[in-house]
Amino acid sequence: MTRFEAAVGTAALFVAAGMMLTACSPATNSADYKTAFDKSFNETFDRTMHDSCVRSATAHGAADLAERFCSCVVAELDKLTVEQRIKLAATSPEVAAAEATCKAQIQP
Repeated sequence: MTRFEAAVGTAALFVAAGMMLTACSPATNSADYKTAFDKSFNETFDRTMHDSCVRSATAHGAADLAERFCSCVVAELDKLTVEQRIKLAATSPEVAAAEATCKAQIQP
């Protein structure tokens, strides 16, 4: 496992735990509620994924590339729907694709 795989995998686990708490909100069929939930979820997901990724990448010796790599991963995962992001796991193909894209972008 590379330091980037470890960073994204650890970040994905933290995000999943945080999203479980977000998903515990009261259910309603209101379009306004869905819009508000999606906005809140996306903000929380992005911040949590980014911060966890940077911490993990730094701990695995990639501090010099952490910000660029983790910002790229978040941007790649932003292309997914909220429903897809809720289902993400560290081993998801979408996470692997984001990681591969971002590795390629930060290589010298």
